[in-house]
Amino acid sequence: MTLRQERITLPATKQYPELTVTALLAREEHPPENEPPIEWRLLTDEILATLRNAVLRIEWYRRRWMLEVFFRTLKTGCNVEESQLSTKEQLEKALVIYLIIAWRVLMLMTLGRDVPELPCEVIFDREEWQAAWIVSQKTPLPPNPPTLGNMILIVARFGGFLARKNDGNPGAEALWRGLYNASVTLQKLSMPLPKRMRLNWSSICG
Repeated sequence: MTLRQERITLPATKQYPELTVTALLAREEHPPENEPPIEWRLLTDEILATLRNAVLRIEWYRRRWMLEVFFRTLKTGCNVEESQLSTKEQLEKALVIYLIIAWRVLMLMTLGRDVPELPCEVIFDREEWQAAWIVSQKTPLPPNPPTLGNMILIVARFGGFLARKNDGNPGAEALWRGLYNASVTLQKLSMPLPKRMRLNWSSICG
């Protein structure tokens, strides 16, 4: 990666005076084959006196996408803005549940991409993956837990993910809908929900 910085002055406008900022350019020098290089152009009002300080700001920006996915899951997946709660206490209690769900969806998406070879029981309860396997695969349970990547695909298929060759990894929406639909399916079949699925998805997500 090539990293460059320069102090520049933005001209004044009718609403704001001129402002001196640090312009930061980060460019990927060796992208994957047939992929364009990543190039970020950032502005900050901080003076970055060392390379370490500049790299730290790049690291902060890298986390922006994860934060956006987290809050999108919280807002859209859990319909947090549509809750009809009327008191601060009710909202605070609901947010505890919503935040756990959004965190879990984000963790599934991240670990499924980074370490799909792990056994799925690092995330899923045994009863949870076994129930989903029985419903979706319609085959006897395997002697050992499936991999995390395989289990995430099973859950994502409950959410409409097609898992075609060029589809890539499941996103947040497929996972939250998959968890919701899996819990609904198990309830319709009168199967007891594993404890990690007892967050009442049917009332807070969909």
